Amino acid sequence: MRARFAVCAAVLACSPAWHAREAQNFADASGRAVDWAASPSPPQPGGEDPRRAIDRWNGARGEVIPIAYRNRYKARIVGHLWRPKGATGALPTVIFVNGYGETEATYFFAAEDLAEHGYMVMTFDPQGSGGSDSKPAPEYCEPGGAWTQPQEMGIREQGSCAGEDPPVVLTGQVTSATFVVTGRVGDEDVSGADPVYRALAPRFVLGTLDAATYLLSAENPWRGLVDPSRLAADGHSVGAWAALMVANGDPLRRFRAAVALDAFHGFDFGVHGRAPTLMVQSEQENVLGPRLVPPSDPRSPHQLHPTRAVFSDLRARGIDTGFFALRSSTHADFTDTFAQASRTGQRVASYLTLAWLDQHLRDGGTRRLVARRFDTSADVSSIGTGRYDPSRGNVPYTIAGDRVADHLSFYYPSDLYERRHTCRDLRVRRCRG
Repeated sequence: MRARFAVCAAVLACSPAWHAREAQNFADASGRAVDWAASPSPPQPGGEDPRRAIDRWNGARGEVIPIAYRNRYKARIVGHLWRPKGATGALPTVIFVNGYGETEATYFFAAEDLAEHGYMVMTFDPQGSGGSDSKPAPEYCEPGGAWTQPQEMGIREQGSCAGEDPPVVLTGQVTSATFVVTGRVGDEDVSGADPVYRALAPRFVLGTLDAATYLLSAENPWRGLVDPSRLAADGHSVGAWAALMVANGDPLRRFRAAVALDAFHGFDFGVHGRAPTLMVQSEQENVLGPRLVPPSDPRSPHQLHPTRAVFSDLRARGIDTGFFALRSSTHADFTDTFAQASRTGQRVASYLTLAWLDQHLRDGGTRRLVARRFDTSADVSSIGTGRYDPSRGNVPYTIAGDRVADHLSFYYPSDLYERRHTCRDLRVRRCRG
């Protein structure tokens, strides 16, 4: 406790001015829900933005088709393929991975953003999620079968059938909730999430590898549009962890880059840095109320952001990596649901994702990562999540022209390592492009 009071004294925190700023920061973390609630026809709590519906987007702004395939356990997996309108030739391609308990529809915004910027995208529901099968073929429930042996990266199934979760998942979720309480006193402990992520590895990590196998197979009706030399993984929450794990640990080395949106676990199962990986993390996870003191060690991988260790691993190996913490953001910023989320976090995440993938799949984009102000790249595909105007209806959020620093966390520094040059705390320092 003395150390926490020392932090307060060192940065003049715990003063009325600090508490006022934190209160505003926390209030801004609910901005999206406030605006959506003011609309005459808001989505239901937890529901997706109807302005992102497939039938409105398909043919008007891009093209999308449903897909279905069998994973390694012969469970039927469903999803969608997205491409730019009138696309031809081989395109840089991204596999997007859901968070736990979510369906692919929660992330249609990300697929639409990427497709409108020239990317081929695959979304899918991992086994046991959304419209995909929960059960594998009967032979994958037989005790002692080959499916019980370690697979890629040494990952082993832990459920009673292949692709099923063990009971530790629910236990771990309860344990990981302690970070909500500890965060208010400057020490957000997320270690309880470790067993949850490990237990979900078969469904999400192996599921993403199976998705890549389908994407690159003749079974894919749009296979001709996929450039296998420019494949990336993107995802949210446990899907973010799956993205960084497969990009850096796939034995077949099929992935060239990764984007991880708010993962709560770092490298595991012996995986280490191999592919350029961007981490975009949230700031306001302590949903019980504003912080009482600032984080005691904001760069520690043991406080809220275990992916700090991923950044350090990649940097030590000379591999491009970035870590961005967004001001007033929550875990729901990286979804398209009616939930506690900031107004512009989704747009900022889109901007950073596009800049990162453009840099590593298209050899351009670095300057956008170190720019002082946002350009229009993320705004051109902002077609949902906005404010209601009586004369114009929904007005999507935009960030073009805003100072990048104003959208980065006060508490958790945003760092970038590109081309063997380190930029520390992008909110307060200018780095070369």
